Amino acid sequence: MAVVFVVYIVGSRIPLPGLDTERLIQQAGYSSGFLARLSIFALGIVPFFSVLVLAEIAKLAIPPLARWQMASEANANRLNLVIVVMALLMAGLQAYGIMVALETSGLAGPDAIAFVPVGIACLVGGVAVLIWIAHGIELPNRVAGFWLLLAIPFLSALPPELVSGLEMVRIGATPAADGWTVGLYVVAAVVLAVYANGLLSRRHGDGDTDRILSPAILLWPPFLASAVAGYVVALVSPFVAVDMAMSDQATSDFIWLVSNAVLMPFFVWAYARVYMPPGMDAARKREVTVVLAIVAAIQLAICVGADLFHLYRPLPLDLDGTYIIVVVTVMLTLVRFPAREAAVQSRA
Repeated sequence: MAVVFVVYIVGSRIPLPGLDTERLIQQAGYSSGFLARLSIFALGIVPFFSVLVLAEIAKLAIPPLARWQMASEANANRLNLVIVVMALLMAGLQAYGIMVALETSGLAGPDAIAFVPVGIACLVGGVAVLIWIAHGIELPNRVAGFWLLLAIPFLSALPPELVSGLEMVRIGATPAADGWTVGLYVVAAVVLAVYANGLLSRRHGDGDTDRILSPAILLWPPFLASAVAGYVVALVSPFVAVDMAMSDQATSDFIWLVSNAVLMPFFVWAYARVYMPPGMDAARKREVTVVLAIVAAIQLAICVGADLFHLYRPLPLDLDGTYIIVVVTVMLTLVRFPAREAAVQSRA
Protein backbone atom coordinates (compact mmCIF):
# COMPACT_ATOMS: atom_id res chain seq x y z
CA MET A 1 0.00 0.00 0.00
CA ALA A 2 2.96 2.30 0.60
CA VAL A 3 3.67 2.09 -3.14
CA VAL A 4 0.26 3.65 -3.85
CA PHE A 5 1.08 6.63 -1.62
CA VAL A 6 4.48 7.07 -3.28
CA VAL A 7 3.02 6.92 -6.81
CA TYR A 8 0.32 9.44 -5.90
CA ILE A 9 2.70 11.87 -4.19
CA VAL A 10 5.27 11.67 -7.02
CA GLY A 11 2.61 12.13 -9.70
CA SER A 12 1.21 15.12 -7.83
CA ARG A 13 4.59 16.83 -8.12
CA ILE A 14 5.11 16.33 -11.86
CA PRO A 15 3.89 19.57 -13.52
CA LEU A 16 1.92 19.57 -16.74
CA PRO A 17 4.18 19.64 -19.82
CA GLY A 18 4.79 23.13 -21.18
CA LEU A 19 3.57 24.87 -18.03
CA ASP A 20 5.51 28.04 -17.20
CA THR A 21 6.09 27.17 -13.53
CA GLU A 22 8.28 30.20 -12.85
CA ARG A 23 5.56 32.59 -13.95
CA LEU A 24 2.98 30.55 -12.07
CA ILE A 25 4.98 30.83 -8.84
CA GLN A 26 5.43 34.57 -9.38
CA GLN A 27 1.68 35.04 -9.78
CA ALA A 28 0.44 32.73 -7.04
CA GLY A 29 3.44 32.45 -4.75
CA TYR A 30 5.08 29.13 -3.96
CA SER A 31 2.59 26.57 -2.76
CA SER A 32 3.12 22.83 -3.14
CA GLY A 33 -0.64 22.35 -2.81
CA PHE A 34 -1.31 24.83 -5.61
CA LEU A 35 1.28 23.22 -7.88
CA ALA A 36 -0.27 19.81 -7.17
CA ARG A 37 -3.53 21.13 -8.62
CA LEU A 38 -1.66 21.65 -11.90
CA SER A 39 0.19 18.34 -11.98
CA ILE A 40 -0.50 15.33 -14.20
CA PHE A 41 -2.65 14.01 -11.33
CA ALA A 42 -4.53 17.31 -10.99
CA LEU A 43 -7.91 15.67 -11.66
CA GLY A 44 -7.19 12.85 -9.24
CA ILE A 45 -9.74 10.06 -8.96
CA VAL A 46 -12.61 12.57 -8.91
CA PRO A 47 -13.96 11.99 -12.49
CA PHE A 48 -14.11 8.25 -11.85
CA PHE A 49 -15.69 8.74 -8.44
CA SER A 50 -18.25 11.21 -9.80
CA VAL A 51 -19.44 8.65 -12.36
CA LEU A 52 -19.49 5.98 -9.65
CA VAL A 53 -21.80 8.20 -7.58
CA LEU A 54 -24.21 8.45 -10.51
CA ALA A 55 -23.98 4.69 -11.06
CA GLU A 56 -24.78 3.99 -7.39
CA ILE A 57 -27.80 6.31 -7.54
CA ALA A 58 -28.95 4.57 -10.74
CA LYS A 59 -28.65 1.12 -9.13
CA LEU A 60 -30.67 2.22 -6.10
CA ALA A 61 -33.31 3.90 -8.28
CA ILE A 62 -33.47 0.91 -10.66
CA PRO A 63 -33.11 -2.28 -8.53
CA PRO A 64 -33.09 -4.60 -11.61
CA LEU A 65 -29.82 -2.90 -12.67
CA ALA A 66 -28.22 -3.77 -9.31
CA ARG A 67 -29.49 -7.34 -9.51
CA TRP A 68 -28.20 -7.63 -13.10
CA GLN A 69 -24.75 -6.47 -11.96
CA MET A 70 -24.69 -9.00 -9.12
CA ALA A 71 -25.91 -11.85 -11.33
CA SER A 72 -22.47 -12.55 -12.79
CA GLU A 73 -18.91 -11.30 -12.89
CA ALA A 74 -19.28 -10.67 -16.63
CA ASN A 75 -22.18 -8.26 -15.99
CA ALA A 76 -20.18 -6.46 -13.31
CA ASN A 77 -17.25 -6.11 -15.72
CA ARG A 78 -19.53 -4.71 -18.46
CA LEU A 79 -20.96 -2.08 -16.12
CA ASN A 80 -17.49 -1.22 -14.86
CA LEU A 81 -16.28 -0.72 -18.45
CA VAL A 82 -19.13 1.72 -19.11
CA ILE A 83 -18.24 3.60 -15.90
CA VAL A 84 -14.55 3.81 -16.85
CA VAL A 85 -15.32 5.10 -20.37
CA MET A 86 -17.70 7.74 -19.00
CA ALA A 87 -15.11 8.76 -16.38
CA LEU A 88 -12.43 9.24 -19.05
CA LEU A 89 -14.83 11.28 -21.20
CA MET A 90 -15.63 13.48 -18.18
CA ALA A 91 -11.91 13.80 -17.47
CA GLY A 92 -11.34 14.89 -21.08
CA LEU A 93 -13.94 17.66 -20.80
CA GLN A 94 -12.50 18.87 -17.49
CA ALA A 95 -8.95 18.70 -18.86
CA TYR A 96 -9.94 20.76 -21.90
CA GLY A 97 -11.36 23.49 -19.66
CA ILE A 98 -8.24 23.55 -17.49
CA MET A 99 -5.77 23.67 -20.38
CA VAL A 100 -7.67 26.39 -22.28
CA ALA A 101 -7.85 28.47 -19.09
CA LEU A 102 -4.10 28.06 -18.50
CA GLU A 103 -3.27 29.01 -22.10
CA THR A 104 -5.59 32.04 -21.96
CA SER A 105 -3.92 33.14 -18.70
CA GLY A 106 -0.52 33.13 -20.39
CA LEU A 107 0.83 30.24 -18.32
CA ALA A 108 1.99 28.21 -21.30
CA GLY A 109 5.77 28.22 -21.65
CA PRO A 110 7.31 30.03 -24.63
CA ASP A 111 8.61 26.75 -26.07
CA ALA A 112 5.44 24.75 -25.36
CA ILE A 113 4.34 22.72 -28.38
CA ALA A 114 0.68 21.68 -28.65
CA PHE A 115 0.18 22.85 -25.08
CA VAL A 116 -3.56 22.16 -24.92
CA PRO A 117 -3.74 18.67 -26.54
CA VAL A 118 -0.61 17.43 -24.74
CA GLY A 119 -1.95 18.67 -21.42
CA ILE A 120 -5.33 17.01 -22.04
CA ALA A 121 -3.57 13.73 -22.84
CA CYS A 122 -1.52 13.94 -19.63
CA LEU A 123 -4.50 14.77 -17.40
CA VAL A 124 -6.68 12.04 -18.89
CA GLY A 125 -3.74 9.63 -18.72
CA GLY A 126 -3.27 10.50 -15.06
CA VAL A 127 -6.92 9.65 -14.36
CA ALA A 128 -6.54 6.39 -16.30
CA VAL A 129 -3.48 5.43 -14.25
CA LEU A 130 -5.32 6.11 -10.98
CA ILE A 131 -8.32 4.06 -12.15
CA TRP A 132 -5.97 1.21 -13.02
CA ILE A 133 -4.32 1.46 -9.59
CA ALA A 134 -7.74 1.55 -7.88
CA HIS A 135 -8.78 -1.65 -9.63
CA GLY A 136 -5.48 -3.30 -8.74
CA ILE A 137 -5.71 -2.59 -5.00
CA GLU A 138 -6.97 -5.58 -3.04
CA LEU A 139 -8.47 -4.74 0.32
CA PRO A 140 -10.42 -6.98 2.69
CA ASN A 141 -14.08 -6.59 3.68
CA ARG A 142 -15.00 -5.57 0.12
CA VAL A 143 -13.56 -2.08 0.50
CA ALA A 144 -12.88 -0.84 -3.04
CA GLY A 145 -9.45 0.51 -3.88
CA PHE A 146 -10.76 3.88 -5.02
CA TRP A 147 -11.62 4.73 -1.39
CA LEU A 148 -7.89 4.59 -0.59
CA LEU A 149 -7.10 6.96 -3.46
CA LEU A 150 -9.89 9.26 -2.33
CA ALA A 151 -8.43 9.37 1.20
CA ILE A 152 -4.85 10.17 0.17
CA PRO A 153 -5.39 13.85 -0.83
CA PHE A 154 -7.34 14.44 2.39
CA LEU A 155 -4.54 12.91 4.46
CA SER A 156 -1.78 14.77 2.61
CA ALA A 157 -3.54 18.12 3.14
CA LEU A 158 -4.21 17.45 6.84
CA PRO A 159 -0.75 18.18 8.37
CA PRO A 160 -0.35 21.72 6.92
CA GLU A 161 -3.97 22.47 7.79
CA LEU A 162 -3.39 21.34 11.38
CA VAL A 163 -0.25 23.45 11.63
CA SER A 164 -2.11 26.49 10.28
CA GLY A 165 -4.99 25.97 12.71
CA LEU A 166 -2.68 25.59 15.71
CA GLU A 167 -0.79 28.72 14.69
CA MET A 168 -4.04 30.68 14.54
CA VAL A 169 -4.89 29.52 18.05
CA ARG A 170 -1.35 30.31 19.29
CA ILE A 171 -1.35 33.90 18.05
CA GLY A 172 -4.89 34.49 19.33
CA ALA A 173 -6.54 34.84 15.91
CA THR A 174 -8.84 31.98 16.90
CA PRO A 175 -10.14 31.38 20.45
CA ALA A 176 -8.57 28.39 22.20
CA ALA A 177 -12.10 27.08 22.83
CA ASP A 178 -12.52 26.64 19.08
CA GLY A 179 -9.40 24.49 18.97
CA TRP A 180 -10.79 22.28 21.73
CA THR A 181 -14.10 22.11 19.89
CA VAL A 182 -12.38 20.82 16.75
CA GLY A 183 -10.38 18.30 18.74
CA LEU A 184 -13.43 16.95 20.58
CA TYR A 185 -15.44 16.71 17.37
CA VAL A 186 -12.66 14.82 15.54
CA VAL A 187 -12.19 12.39 18.44
CA ALA A 188 -15.94 11.79 18.71
CA ALA A 189 -16.27 11.36 14.92
CA VAL A 190 -13.41 8.86 14.79
CA VAL A 191 -14.83 6.85 17.71
CA LEU A 192 -18.27 6.75 16.08
CA ALA A 193 -16.81 5.74 12.70
CA VAL A 194 -14.78 2.95 14.34
CA TYR A 195 -17.89 1.73 16.15
CA ALA A 196 -19.93 1.74 12.91
CA ASN A 197 -17.22 -0.27 11.14
CA GLY A 198 -17.23 -2.72 14.03
CA LEU A 199 -20.99 -3.19 13.73
CA LEU A 200 -20.74 -3.84 9.99
CA SER A 201 -17.81 -6.26 10.32
CA ARG A 202 -19.73 -8.61 12.65
CA ARG A 203 -21.64 -11.50 11.19
CA HIS A 204 -25.38 -10.94 11.09
CA GLY A 205 -26.98 -14.15 9.95
CA ASP A 206 -25.79 -15.99 6.83
CA GLY A 207 -23.47 -14.92 4.05
CA ASP A 208 -26.26 -13.43 1.96
CA THR A 209 -27.27 -11.19 4.82
CA ASP A 210 -23.67 -10.05 5.25
CA ARG A 211 -23.53 -8.56 1.78
CA ILE A 212 -25.72 -5.56 2.69
CA LEU A 213 -23.62 -4.89 5.79
CA SER A 214 -20.40 -4.20 3.90
CA PRO A 215 -18.64 -0.86 4.53
CA ALA A 216 -20.30 0.43 1.34
CA ILE A 217 -23.46 1.16 3.30
CA LEU A 218 -21.42 3.36 5.65
CA LEU A 219 -19.33 5.03 2.93
CA TRP A 220 -21.75 5.68 0.08
CA PRO A 221 -24.86 7.35 1.61
CA PRO A 222 -23.08 10.58 2.69
CA PHE A 223 -21.66 11.08 -0.81
CA LEU A 224 -24.94 10.19 -2.52
CA ALA A 225 -26.85 12.52 -0.20
CA SER A 226 -24.38 15.30 -0.93
CA ALA A 227 -24.73 14.83 -4.70
CA VAL A 228 -28.52 14.87 -4.63
CA ALA A 229 -28.60 17.74 -2.10
CA GLY A 230 -26.72 19.88 -4.61
CA TYR A 231 -29.55 19.47 -7.11
CA VAL A 232 -32.16 20.09 -4.41
CA VAL A 233 -30.45 23.36 -3.45
CA ALA A 234 -30.37 24.52 -7.07
CA LEU A 235 -34.05 23.71 -7.62
CA VAL A 236 -35.59 24.79 -4.31
CA SER A 237 -33.48 27.68 -2.98
CA PRO A 238 -34.99 30.44 -5.23
CA PHE A 239 -38.50 29.71 -3.96
CA VAL A 240 -37.47 29.32 -0.30
CA ALA A 241 -35.47 32.57 -0.39
CA VAL A 242 -38.54 34.50 -1.53
CA ASP A 243 -40.88 32.89 0.99
CA MET A 244 -38.54 33.19 3.98
CA ALA A 245 -36.79 36.46 3.09
CA MET A 246 -33.41 34.74 3.46
CA SER A 247 -30.14 35.59 1.74
CA ASP A 248 -28.98 33.30 -1.06
CA GLN A 249 -26.19 31.77 1.02
CA ALA A 250 -28.37 31.29 4.10
CA THR A 251 -31.04 29.66 1.95
CA SER A 252 -28.56 27.28 0.34
CA ASP A 253 -27.08 26.35 3.72
CA PHE A 254 -30.50 25.73 5.25
CA ILE A 255 -31.65 23.52 2.38
CA TRP A 256 -28.30 21.69 2.37
CA LEU A 257 -28.63 20.78 6.03
CA VAL A 258 -32.23 19.63 5.73
CA SER A 259 -31.53 17.67 2.54
CA ASN A 260 -28.54 15.85 4.02
CA ALA A 261 -30.43 15.03 7.21
CA VAL A 262 -33.25 13.46 5.18
CA LEU A 263 -31.29 11.87 2.35
CA MET A 264 -28.60 10.00 4.32
CA PRO A 265 -31.06 7.70 6.15
CA PHE A 266 -33.04 7.41 2.92
CA PHE A 267 -30.02 6.05 1.05
CA VAL A 268 -29.25 3.61 3.87
CA TRP A 269 -32.84 2.35 3.58
CA ALA A 270 -32.48 2.20 -0.22
CA TYR A 271 -29.39 -0.02 0.08
CA ALA A 272 -31.26 -2.33 2.43
CA ARG A 273 -34.26 -2.45 0.09
CA VAL A 274 -32.16 -3.31 -2.95
CA TYR A 275 -29.56 -5.65 -1.46
CA MET A 276 -31.43 -7.38 1.38
CA PRO A 277 -32.00 -10.97 0.20
CA PRO A 278 -35.61 -12.17 0.01
CA GLY A 279 -36.91 -14.69 2.50
CA MET A 280 -34.94 -13.36 5.48
CA ASP A 281 -36.53 -14.50 8.72
CA ALA A 282 -38.03 -11.92 11.09
CA ALA A 283 -35.31 -12.19 13.76
CA ARG A 284 -32.48 -11.59 11.30
CA LYS A 285 -34.38 -8.77 9.65
CA ARG A 286 -34.86 -7.01 13.01
CA GLU A 287 -31.16 -7.42 13.82
CA VAL A 288 -30.08 -5.97 10.49
CA THR A 289 -32.60 -3.13 10.76
CA VAL A 290 -31.22 -2.09 14.16
CA VAL A 291 -27.66 -2.09 12.82
CA LEU A 292 -28.63 -0.01 9.80
CA ALA A 293 -30.51 2.47 12.00
CA ILE A 294 -27.41 2.92 14.18
CA VAL A 295 -25.21 3.38 11.10
CA ALA A 296 -27.58 6.04 9.72
CA ALA A 297 -27.56 7.87 13.07
CA ILE A 298 -23.75 7.83 13.12
CA GLN A 299 -23.59 9.22 9.58
CA LEU A 300 -25.92 12.04 10.58
CA ALA A 301 -23.95 12.84 13.73
CA ILE A 302 -20.60 12.99 11.88
CA CYS A 303 -21.61 14.64 8.59
CA VAL A 304 -24.43 16.98 9.62
CA GLY A 305 -22.47 17.83 12.77
CA ALA A 306 -19.57 19.06 10.63
CA ASP A 307 -21.99 21.09 8.47
CA LEU A 308 -23.44 22.74 11.57
CA PHE A 309 -19.95 23.75 12.72
CA HIS A 310 -19.25 25.38 9.35
CA LEU A 311 -22.52 27.29 9.37
CA TYR A 312 -22.76 28.56 12.91
CA ARG A 313 -19.22 28.55 14.29
CA PRO A 314 -16.33 28.95 11.83
CA LEU A 315 -13.43 26.86 13.11
CA PRO A 316 -9.65 26.88 12.43
CA LEU A 317 -9.86 23.50 10.67
CA ASP A 318 -11.97 22.62 7.64
CA LEU A 319 -14.05 19.70 8.90
CA ASP A 320 -15.53 17.21 6.44
CA GLY A 321 -17.49 14.39 8.01
CA THR A 322 -17.72 12.29 4.84
CA TYR A 323 -13.94 12.15 4.48
CA ILE A 324 -13.47 11.38 8.18
CA ILE A 325 -15.65 8.30 7.65
CA VAL A 326 -13.66 7.34 4.55
CA VAL A 327 -10.26 7.80 6.21
CA VAL A 328 -11.24 5.84 9.34
CA THR A 329 -12.68 3.00 7.26
CA VAL A 330 -9.62 2.85 5.00
CA MET A 331 -7.20 2.97 7.94
CA LEU A 332 -9.07 0.18 9.74
CA THR A 333 -9.00 -1.86 6.55
CA LEU A 334 -5.25 -1.35 6.14
CA VAL A 335 -4.67 -2.32 9.76
CA ARG A 336 -6.79 -5.45 9.45
CA PHE A 337 -5.19 -6.50 6.15
CA PRO A 338 -1.78 -7.62 7.55
CA ALA A 339 -3.51 -9.29 10.51
CA ARG A 340 -5.78 -11.19 8.16
CA GLU A 341 -2.90 -12.27 5.95
CA ALA A 342 -0.91 -13.44 9.00
CA ALA A 343 -3.89 -15.45 10.25
CA VAL A 344 -4.28 -17.15 6.87
CA GLN A 345 -0.56 -18.00 6.74
CA SER A 346 -0.57 -19.37 10.30
CA ARG A 347 -3.51 -21.65 9.50
CA ALA A 348 -1.69 -22.84 6.40
